[in-house]
Amino acid sequence: MTRPIIVFAVIALLLLFHNYWNRSWSVRAFIPLALVGSCAVLSTLGKSYFDRVRPGAGLTTLLDLEPSYPSSHTVFIAAAGCSFLFFARRHRLLILVTVGLATCFMGVVRLTVGVHWFTDIVGSAFLSFGMWLIFYVIDDWLAEKERNSL
Repeated sequence: MTRPIIVFAVIALLLLFHNYWNRSWSVRAFIPLALVGSCAVLSTLGKSYFDRVRPGAGLTTLLDLEPSYPSSHTVFIAAAGCSFLFFARRHRLLILVTVGLATCFMGVVRLTVGVHWFTDIVGSAFLSFGMWLIFYVIDDWLAEKERNSL
Protein backbone atom coordinates (compact mmCIF):
# COMPACT_ATOMS: atom_id res chain seq x y z
CA MET A 1 0.00 0.00 0.00
CA THR A 2 1.45 3.35 -1.03
CA ARG A 3 1.61 5.84 1.79
CA PRO A 4 1.19 9.54 0.95
CA ILE A 5 4.62 10.34 2.42
CA ILE A 6 6.20 8.05 -0.20
CA VAL A 7 4.29 9.90 -2.93
CA PHE A 8 5.54 13.21 -1.49
CA ALA A 9 9.14 11.95 -1.41
CA VAL A 10 8.96 10.81 -5.05
CA ILE A 11 7.49 14.16 -6.14
CA ALA A 12 10.15 16.06 -4.20
CA LEU A 13 12.94 14.02 -5.78
CA LEU A 14 11.54 14.50 -9.28
CA LEU A 15 11.27 18.26 -8.79
CA LEU A 16 14.79 18.50 -7.38
CA PHE A 17 16.10 16.44 -10.30
CA HIS A 18 14.29 18.78 -12.71
CA ASN A 19 15.92 21.81 -11.05
CA TYR A 20 19.33 20.15 -11.18
CA TRP A 21 18.93 19.17 -14.83
CA ASN A 22 17.93 22.70 -15.86
CA ARG A 23 20.49 24.37 -13.57
CA SER A 24 17.63 26.43 -12.17
CA TRP A 25 18.13 27.21 -8.51
CA SER A 26 16.14 30.44 -8.29
CA VAL A 27 13.30 30.90 -5.81
CA ARG A 28 10.75 30.33 -8.59
CA ALA A 29 12.23 26.90 -9.28
CA PHE A 30 11.14 25.72 -5.83
CA ILE A 31 7.53 26.88 -6.06
CA PRO A 32 6.21 23.48 -7.27
CA LEU A 33 8.02 21.79 -4.37
CA ALA A 34 6.60 24.38 -1.98
CA LEU A 35 3.12 23.70 -3.37
CA VAL A 36 3.34 19.97 -2.73
CA GLY A 37 5.02 20.49 0.66
CA SER A 38 2.44 23.00 1.86
CA CYS A 39 -0.38 20.69 0.77
CA ALA A 40 1.29 17.90 2.77
CA VAL A 41 1.56 20.07 5.85
CA LEU A 42 -2.01 21.36 5.58
CA SER A 43 -3.31 17.85 5.00
CA THR A 44 -1.50 16.54 8.08
CA LEU A 45 -2.63 19.46 10.23
CA GLY A 46 -6.18 19.17 8.88
CA LYS A 47 -6.39 15.52 9.89
CA SER A 48 -5.42 16.27 13.47
CA TYR A 49 -7.62 19.40 13.64
CA PHE A 50 -10.83 17.94 12.21
CA ASP A 51 -10.25 14.39 13.56
CA ARG A 52 -13.08 13.01 11.45
CA VAL A 53 -13.92 9.33 11.82
CA ARG A 54 -13.68 7.25 8.68
CA PRO A 55 -16.76 5.51 7.30
CA GLY A 56 -16.71 1.95 8.55
CA ALA A 57 -14.33 2.77 11.40
CA GLY A 58 -16.20 0.24 13.51
CA LEU A 59 -15.18 -2.60 11.21
CA THR A 60 -12.38 -4.74 12.55
CA THR A 61 -10.95 -5.28 9.06
CA LEU A 62 -10.15 -1.60 8.60
CA LEU A 63 -6.44 -1.25 9.32
CA ASP A 64 -6.10 2.50 8.71
CA LEU A 65 -7.31 4.31 11.82
CA GLU A 66 -5.97 7.72 10.76
CA PRO A 67 -8.59 10.49 10.66
CA SER A 68 -10.53 10.83 7.43
CA TYR A 69 -10.56 14.53 6.47
CA PRO A 70 -8.83 15.55 4.18
CA SER A 71 -7.85 12.66 1.93
CA SER A 72 -4.05 12.73 1.70
CA HIS A 73 -4.03 10.60 -1.45
CA THR A 74 -6.34 13.01 -3.25
CA VAL A 75 -4.40 16.04 -2.00
CA PHE A 76 -1.10 14.65 -3.28
CA ILE A 77 -2.44 13.59 -6.67
CA ALA A 78 -3.99 17.02 -7.24
CA ALA A 79 -0.96 18.93 -5.91
CA ALA A 80 1.51 16.85 -7.93
CA GLY A 81 -0.50 17.36 -11.08
CA CYS A 82 -0.86 21.08 -10.47
CA SER A 83 2.88 21.38 -9.94
CA PHE A 84 3.35 20.36 -13.59
CA LEU A 85 1.47 23.50 -14.61
CA PHE A 86 4.48 25.55 -13.49
CA PHE A 87 6.71 23.77 -16.00
CA ALA A 88 4.30 23.68 -18.93
CA ARG A 89 4.43 26.51 -21.40
CA ARG A 90 1.92 24.94 -23.77
CA HIS A 91 -0.93 22.52 -23.32
CA ARG A 92 -1.87 23.84 -19.87
CA LEU A 93 -5.54 23.08 -20.48
CA LEU A 94 -4.69 19.47 -21.32
CA ILE A 95 -2.65 19.17 -18.13
CA LEU A 96 -5.44 20.75 -16.08
CA VAL A 97 -8.02 18.34 -17.51
CA THR A 98 -5.69 15.39 -16.86
CA VAL A 99 -5.11 16.54 -13.28
CA GLY A 100 -8.86 16.91 -12.78
CA LEU A 101 -9.51 13.42 -14.13
CA ALA A 102 -6.73 11.87 -12.03
CA THR A 103 -8.06 13.61 -8.93
CA CYS A 104 -11.59 12.41 -9.66
CA PHE A 105 -10.32 8.88 -10.28
CA MET A 106 -8.41 8.87 -6.97
CA GLY A 107 -11.49 10.20 -5.21
CA VAL A 108 -13.72 7.50 -6.68
CA VAL A 109 -11.21 4.84 -5.69
CA ARG A 110 -11.06 6.13 -2.10
CA LEU A 111 -14.86 6.25 -1.96
CA THR A 112 -15.21 2.76 -3.43
CA VAL A 113 -12.76 1.30 -0.95
CA GLY A 114 -14.86 2.92 1.76
CA VAL A 115 -12.15 4.83 3.61
CA HIS A 116 -13.41 8.37 2.89
CA TRP A 117 -16.58 10.39 2.83
CA PHE A 118 -17.49 12.34 -0.31
CA THR A 119 -16.78 15.63 1.45
CA ASP A 120 -13.25 14.41 2.28
CA ILE A 121 -12.54 14.10 -1.43
CA VAL A 122 -14.13 17.43 -2.39
CA GLY A 123 -12.33 19.25 0.44
CA SER A 124 -9.02 17.71 -0.60
CA ALA A 125 -9.45 18.81 -4.21
CA PHE A 126 -10.35 22.35 -3.12
CA LEU A 127 -7.34 22.43 -0.80
CA SER A 128 -4.91 21.44 -3.56
CA PHE A 129 -6.37 23.68 -6.25
CA GLY A 130 -6.64 26.58 -3.78
CA MET A 131 -2.99 26.21 -2.82
CA TRP A 132 -2.10 26.05 -6.50
CA LEU A 133 -3.85 29.39 -7.05
CA ILE A 134 -1.93 30.95 -4.17
CA PHE A 135 1.40 29.68 -5.49
CA TYR A 136 0.47 30.69 -9.04
CA VAL A 137 0.01 34.28 -7.84
CA ILE A 138 3.35 34.11 -5.99
CA ASP A 139 5.06 32.72 -9.10
CA ASP A 140 3.54 35.46 -11.25
CA TRP A 141 4.69 38.10 -8.75
CA LEU A 142 8.25 36.68 -8.72
CA ALA A 143 8.32 36.56 -12.53
CA GLU A 144 7.23 40.19 -12.70
CA LYS A 145 9.89 41.11 -10.14
CA GLU A 146 12.55 39.33 -12.24
CA ARG A 147 11.42 41.13 -15.41
CA ASN A 148 11.56 44.52 -13.68
CA SER A 149 15.04 43.89 -12.32
CA LEU A 150 16.50 43.24 -15.78
